[in-house]
Amino acid sequence: MRNIPSIISQCYKIAILFCAIVLFYGCGSGSKEAIDYTGFTLIGPDGGTVYSNDGKASANIPAGAVANKTAFIIKPASSVPEGNIWAPYDFLPDDIHFLNPVTISISYEESTLPSGLIESDLRLGKMFNNIWDQIKESKVDIQGDIVSYEVSHFSSYNLVNTGKVPTGVKAFPVNSLSMNNKLTRGITIRWKPVIGATSYNIYWSTTPGVSKTSATPIYNVASPYTHEDLTFGKEYYYIVTAVKNNAEEEVSLETSALPGSDYISGGRDHAAVLKSDGTVWTWGDNQYGQLGDGTLTDRTTPVQVQGLTDVIAVAAGRTMTMALKSDGTVWTWGVNSSGELGDGSNVNRALPGQVVGLTDIVAIAAGWSTCVALKSDGTVWTWGDNAHGTVGDGTTEKRSLPVQVVGLTEIVAISAKRVHVLALKSDGTVWAWGHNRLGQLGNGTDTGESKLPVPIPVQVAGLTDPDATISAGYWHSMAMKDDGSVWSWGHNEAGELCDGTEINRSLPGKIEGITDFLSLKGGEDYTIFLKRDGTVWMCGNNSNGILGTVNPDPIIKIPTQVERLSDVVAIDGGRFFQIALKGDGTLLSWGFNSEGQLGDGTTTHRTAPVQVLMAPLF
Repeated sequence: MRNIPSIISQCYKIAILFCAIVLFYGCGSGSKEAIDYTGFTLIGPDGGTVYSNDGKASANIPAGAVANKTAFIIKPASSVPEGNIWAPYDFLPDDIHFLNPVTISISYEESTLPSGLIESDLRLGKMFNNIWDQIKESKVDIQGDIVSYEVSHFSSYNLVNTGKVPTGVKAFPVNSLSMNNKLTRGITIRWKPVIGATSYNIYWSTTPGVSKTSATPIYNVASPYTHEDLTFGKEYYYIVTAVKNNAEEEVSLETSALPGSDYISGGRDHAAVLKSDGTVWTWGDNQYGQLGDGTLTDRTTPVQVQGLTDVIAVAAGRTMTMALKSDGTVWTWGVNSSGELGDGSNVNRALPGQVVGLTDIVAIAAGWSTCVALKSDGTVWTWGDNAHGTVGDGTTEKRSLPVQVVGLTEIVAISAKRVHVLALKSDGTVWAWGHNRLGQLGNGTDTGESKLPVPIPVQVAGLTDPDATISAGYWHSMAMKDDGSVWSWGHNEAGELCDGTEINRSLPGKIEGITDFLSLKGGEDYTIFLKRDGTVWMCGNNSNGILGTVNPDPIIKIPTQVERLSDVVAIDGGRFFQIALKGDGTLLSWGFNSEGQLGDGTTTHRTAPVQVLMAPLF
């Protein structure tokens, strides 16, 4: 008979060995990895609620809907077919059949609904064969601003417009590359898709009150559509219709815009503007020849830049100026101590000269002493001062000839103002490089420069919108999404982020209460906005009343309207002064004027807009 204690001891050892093996493999020490539940919500038979990170999408899982504890997550959809109004969500896991119906919901903000959309036309949409199909039984709670539906399993969901009229129809000025590779002034029209529409028609006119019978049609197009080769100085008006089942539906609300972009630009203490005949005019400080008139004499009224025609865009830097011609070449003049003229030298120049080796350019931007150019192939080229990595080539060496920014392709827009640069990719992501001591790169850090480990572009966190508008201020950054919401980040000690605080921010934050803005620009410690109704609004440093508002406070932390200013079609800001272009072609300016940068024939500071003394631009 075997020894009982010995048998028990052997069994005990075997049990210990078995547990050790289980622990070894189960805890990730062996070939199997532990499951990462970061971002997931664990819900069992007692039920619970799971939310998306932004709090807008949710799923209320009732008691008894699942038999075992399960990990759930709601995240932005991995693929986005046509037909969405806002970014869709993946509700996961999508392979579970619920034992009881689960209520899914997506909320919206009434103030950000696309123009022309009726709330009762909102439904949840479900992705099917890579298109959005409306869930007719989903319900809209207009009081609660939410759309919901009961489901038996998860899928990808979104808000969709079930109406017949294209909504959110907006026109934006652009410089576009025409069929013959020549830069022309254009207007891009965008709208939200209509469920079931197979194509769209656009009707346009140069007078308001567009109708299908009186306007010029453009048939069988899709959003976005760019109307090219338009006349500078004329306002163009548009309506859009959807075609469903070979029948044309009702017309949209009307929208309008002035073609082209970058007509006006403010430097540190000088300004540059573009006339409809393709000539460039400047005024203000001219210490280094940045006015381009062949002299070093300051001007309190505009003078014509010599030897330059056929220009389609201008950009003013600290003490130099850029011009983009319709043939895709770039011309510069002014200071050249850091190679900012891009001619391979460090010799200042009081007359325009062509940037060496640069062609096929479609957009330009001027920083403090760095120049930025966007090529038609989506690459970005820079030259000039690089002490803070503003050139973005992986070094901090100044460049007197253009070099390509590292790692950036498919770029569709650029912006610069002082020592950092913003770029928008075709996928909607925003990238930034250069000085970051105040968080203006928007990547959650404030490092002094963008170094990973050398100055190269970093992605701005949490911003994705292919139709966004980007704008770099002196020490802060801004973006306006297609839904009209405005986001800002960086320096805020003067309230220039317009969020009601004076707290710097290294990540984008939404500015509440802002609607219907067309464009936005930044200067030294301030932001300037243009609304679609032609009014101008500002926030930030208001020392000596330089923002032009009726508010006397030295710091204005929310957008406030500029007095005596209407019918404005374009805006820009210099260091401590602003310029506005009106619909009749006249220019107005306000702010500091020590170098004559207001162009009114004086050096008197102005707390309200005054007219620039020159003939209308068009």
